[in-house]
Amino acid sequence: MNSRRLVLQAAAAAVVAALGSRSALAQYQAPNPVYNPGNYYSTATGTGSILKANLNALIDGHTLRDYETNSVNGAVPALEYLDQDPNNTANVLLVYSGVSVSKDQFPSGSANREHCWPKSYGFPTNNPAYSDLFNLRPCDSNVNSDRNNDYYDNGGTPGHVEAPLCNQVPGISWEPRPVEKGDLARSMFYMDTRYSGDSSDGNTSDLELVGAARLGEIQTGNPYMGNLDTLLKWHYQDGVNNVERRRNHLIHTNDTGVNGWNGTAYNQGNRNPFIDHPEWVWSVFGGGNNNSQIKITGGTSSADGASVSTKTLRVMKNGAWGITTVSLAKTGAHPTTYDVTASGSATTADAGAGQPFDYNAQSRTVTIGMTGSTATTGARTGAITIDNTDITTGGTGLGSGDGNDVISVVGHVVDNRVVTASAASFGRVVVGSTVSAGTTLSSPGADDSNTRVTVTAAASAADAHGVAIAAAGSGALFDGTTTAAGRSLQANFATAGVKGGSRAFTVQGEGLAGEVVNGVSVSYSATALDHAQPSFTADAAASEKTIDFGYVPANFAARSASVDIFNRAAGADPALTAGLDVDSVSASSDARVGTSIAPTATTIAAGTSRGYVVTFTPGAIAAGATPVTQTIGVSDENIPGGVARPSLTVVTTGATITEGSFSTTGFINLLPGETFNTGPASIGAGATLTKTGPGALNFTGSQSHGPSSSLVVSQGAVTLDSDAGAPSTANLAIAVNAGGSAMFNHTQHLRGLSVAGGQAVVSTGANKVIDTASLAVTAGGALDLGDNKMIVRNGDAGTWSNSAYTGISRLVANGRAGGSGIITTMPDAAGPAARAAVGVALASSALGIAPAATATWAGEVISGSDVLLMYTWGGDADLNGRVDGDDYFRIDSHAGQVGAGWVNGDFNYSGSINGDDYFIIDSNVGRARAALTEVAVSAGGMTAVPEPASAALLAVGALGLLQRRRRR
Repeated sequence: MNSRRLVLQAAAAAVVAALGSRSALAQYQAPNPVYNPGNYYSTATGTGSILKANLNALIDGHTLRDYETNSVNGAVPALEYLDQDPNNTANVLLVYSGVSVSKDQFPSGSANREHCWPKSYGFPTNNPAYSDLFNLRPCDSNVNSDRNNDYYDNGGTPGHVEAPLCNQVPGISWEPRPVEKGDLARSMFYMDTRYSGDSSDGNTSDLELVGAARLGEIQTGNPYMGNLDTLLKWHYQDGVNNVERRRNHLIHTNDTGVNGWNGTAYNQGNRNPFIDHPEWVWSVFGGGNNNSQIKITGGTSSADGASVSTKTLRVMKNGAWGITTVSLAKTGAHPTTYDVTASGSATTADAGAGQPFDYNAQSRTVTIGMTGSTATTGARTGAITIDNTDITTGGTGLGSGDGNDVISVVGHVVDNRVVTASAASFGRVVVGSTVSAGTTLSSPGADDSNTRVTVTAAASAADAHGVAIAAAGSGALFDGTTTAAGRSLQANFATAGVKGGSRAFTVQGEGLAGEVVNGVSVSYSATALDHAQPSFTADAAASEKTIDFGYVPANFAARSASVDIFNRAAGADPALTAGLDVDSVSASSDARVGTSIAPTATTIAAGTSRGYVVTFTPGAIAAGATPVTQTIGVSDENIPGGVARPSLTVVTTGATITEGSFSTTGFINLLPGETFNTGPASIGAGATLTKTGPGALNFTGSQSHGPSSSLVVSQGAVTLDSDAGAPSTANLAIAVNAGGSAMFNHTQHLRGLSVAGGQAVVSTGANKVIDTASLAVTAGGALDLGDNKMIVRNGDAGTWSNSAYTGISRLVANGRAGGSGIITTMPDAAGPAARAAVGVALASSALGIAPAATATWAGEVISGSDVLLMYTWGGDADLNGRVDGDDYFRIDSHAGQVGAGWVNGDFNYSGSINGDDYFIIDSNVGRARAALTEVAVSAGGMTAVPEPASAALLAVGALGLLQRRRRR
């Protein structure tokens, strides 16, 4: 087989290289039960070959079991119990396949005895090695035959259909199932150590395990077995388990108890030292010093290889302890074994001796737990120790020189922690701005008696009131060190009102079983105010106020005007509007203007105002100077969110005048006791001059007003001593309002005259004419014509309608009755029996001319469409200043008519011509007086006959009267 075997070995090496070796997960189990060998190994000292020799001396000379005998001294009954199926005691478990078969099939049926170290490699039959129970295993007969005497190694293809987890390079090597690799490796270490070729070994040679360099020496007749390199790996990859420990115990002892043979003992009286002490394998077979080192990952390491770490376990009161883990890292190329032990209150499920670490860098996870009552809070302590148990050293901190690694375990039994938050008050704040309020999170309590709670104040979405928890650093861990933490709330209130609510923090507990994580929320309150509403008026927003002092005569007294700054309430409730602060006032650059407005520390409450004064001092300054603008800086009151508000602007205008030149629309306010004589006067084209104040305005010089100019008398008295126009030019319209009066001391040619509640008086004694393009007397106003005349161009003389006169006739009738209208205060017009009155007639009716024809009346050129008014004797129907036969003709012609008007005989404006009117005309016929001066009237080129002044003519009149009465 020699040359052929060499060829097969080369082929096997190629297969192994192509497929790669297959490693297995460690099958290590912590000893349970612990089979204590007592002082069995007391003489096992030294390392390497010395240790091996001492071990040989210990395990040498065991009780021989007969290979063939089925009796108490035979190997077969021993194997039937050693490898009995724990789930079926009538069966045995077969090596390589793991199949359970009936004991009836063993050893001469489907199962027979397998020599793990083939007998052809170093020992004949009928000697200790041939029947050594550590080397014999029940095996499927076919699998046994297929394996033949192949040495153990990784690689190949599935060896046999009945052992599918095994691999084989036929005629070379056999790879068993992963679960039994370590067990078989330790059997091989036993055989190499037990059989050294001495006298106690019978005819057994000095058995030797060889590595890769000597695999070619493994041949029939040679006492070699392999592959040692692979067997070493299997030893560290598949650690010792309790099945293996039990088998070791049974082979050694005659214990017939339940943990022993449980009946008749078939022991052979020795032990496999590499099961009891797997750490000896490297020293005996590994080939030298060990450079392994074990550390606690993340721990603190020392030069001697020791490392320390602390783990903390926390459990709720009356709860069950949990577990944590620690990672162990093994460095160095060499494998090793280690022990894990627990002390104090510490526990670990990974406790156990002889745990393997494979070649090169490796890691393990060790579980950490605690034991003891959790009925009361407080701390518990303990430790987990990791001991590198290899017995050779590769230097300081390596192998046997590697110091122990200790995990200090601290356990805390804790109760629930309660965290509270103080209320946050924003106070008074202004809407629309980001504001903050603080809260204090607090929770007393020791770390070893209370849970650890993390309260996070990360930013959160705002609630309906606009309030959110503001980000304020990392979460506050309440662990007995931190017992208080400040956080803040932020808000941006969109609407005004009293706000209140609560916001919940994010609370994270430790996650302990049974832990109750109480929520933490902060209540808040605020009064959100609308921005202050600066205005110059109470009922509407007005950011600009113009103060016009109008026309002020030079060197007259200074004028003043009040300015009220309002803080308007933004809603129905003034308490929900911020106060208003006056912060600044721009300086005036004009000496004419002064103000009492100044910055102040006090606020203007919503719904209230504060009064100020602006003054104007007239001087020798040209009229129409640039207005003075003052800007008032205002803001919300000084509370969170308060900001600057739109500024207020005061624009001050005024024109200092020295004479009556009023070029633009404006007013003149004359104070009590003041009188301004205009001298030459003019009101600009399209301009309106309004007279206010109780003082007097006198137009004392010539007047030259522009087209469409107006004079409004709102207060006080205005006197016109000259004509505001001319017969060809009537530019000025005059309006006299309630509180005002106008005195006309001269004939006036006006664009219009209206008296609305005020009084206009035409002074007597000068035979003046008021010539106006329009006339209105309303609202209780009165136009006192005195003993003068008036012409209303294209006016409405009026008609009778609905029991009353319309038009100008109505104004006269109302005035005569004491109401608003046209009156005369002449004595002869007073009382019910007045002999004089104001007569009114359309020129065409009074003068007998065509509507489009013209004539001269009272010195003025008129047309037939003009309305004539005149203070005259009652009966002067044709307004010629005398009562004569023409007047009788008119009244006689319309006697009994209704609404015939003055021109037809209704001299008392009663609406009908009756005896009262005849009484009036009869009373005045032939009378003359200075107040009723004769006026020559021309019409159509004819001159009327003057009123008779002789007694003879009066007689003629009397005769006419008698004739009239006869007719009547």
